Amino acid sequence: MDNQKKSSKPNYDPSQSQDLAGLFQILKDNIFMSLNVCLPAKIISYNAETNLAEVLPAIQTVTTDNQLIDKPRIADVPVLAFGGGGISCRIPLVPGDTGFLIFCDRDISLFKQMLDNTQPNTYRKHDLSDAFFIPSTFNKITPTNTNDFVIQNTSGSVKFSLSSTGIMIKGDLDVTGNITASGDITASGDVKAGNISLLQHVHGGVQSGGSVTGVPQ
Repeated sequence: MDNQKKSSKPNYDPSQSQDLAGLFQILKDNIFMSLNVCLPAKIISYNAETNLAEVLPAIQTVTTDNQLIDKPRIADVPVLAFGGGGISCRIPLVPGDTGFLIFCDRDISLFKQMLDNTQPNTYRKHDLSDAFFIPSTFNKITPTNTNDFVIQNTSGSVKFSLSSTGIMIKGDLDVTGNITASGDITASGDVKAGNISLLQHVHGGVQSGGSVTGVPQ
């Protein structure tokens, strides 16, 4: 794909004012043209083990001669993962997922290696190399339980919903570990312990009169 094409001209050209204010406006625009702060972007690839991604900024550069140029792909971009105190939340990103690139004030290359207070390794500022990625689905998610805190898949067929009155889980639940309940447990379907069905099991050693049944089998 040709990554350079002619753009439509802006509605306002400050140089047309032909005064000092117009000159300063052009100077400011040119400075801001090389300043990276925040841009929407797409995931090209993601490594879950390192939590690093290759990302493509989704907004093109407009040159002073009115050309559109794609920004380069950025490799080894840290992905925002909420966490602290030994607990973290990770999103399984796939190619095509969207989000925002945030460009740091200074060089963060040494910090990424040490994860500690350190000096900037170079004098670069707001550079493409010092970005991190914040995942965002924008408007691609089906809204459900809009007044609750919700974690869900895109369609809403599987979700965890937390409200002021309780928790609702939709979808299959696979638990590894013990479960303790201080209240009643109600099931609309069968409950099994091992291969023993609560609805279908039978008892052996049954006799008429006051005998006690054997264990379920």
